[in-house]
Amino acid sequence: MVRLVGDSIDKEAVEKAVTRIMVGQEAEEIRSRAREFGKMAVKAVEVGGSSYLDLNASIEELKSLSG
Repeated sequence: MVRLVGDSIDKEAVEKAVTRIMVGQEAEEIRSRAREFGKMAVKAVEVGGSSYLDLNASIEELKSLSG
């Protein structure tokens, strides 16, 4: 974990954090999870996706309140 010390960040802590997410098995797991989250986000905003449907429902609700 990178911790703020006063007004600066410890160089070694930054180096360790960057190495952790760039190298090794844990880094691959992090990248894999990020890819999965990316796929989920794309699906959510596609026509028929959860975010798309929720936004349309909100729009319809607002339209019903104004007319």
